[in-house]
Amino acid sequence: MGPVLAGLAFPAQRWQVLAEADAWGAPGVLRRLLAELPSGRYADLDSVVRAVRTVRPRRRVR
Repeated sequence: MGPVLAGLAFPAQRWQVLAEADAWGAPGVLRRLLAELPSGRYADLDSVVRAVRTVRPRRRVR
């Protein structure tokens, strides 16, 4: 996710995060994850990552 959003100026709105990912040509999996981001303003890349993990927590592998 870092390289895809590296050129994005933060703070950024959800739509800006999505637009940057589209402009960069992010893979479908990442685009789907970012599409689930709640509307709002993200202070930095870490806040985007935290929001993605909140919406879609990692699954435990047994």
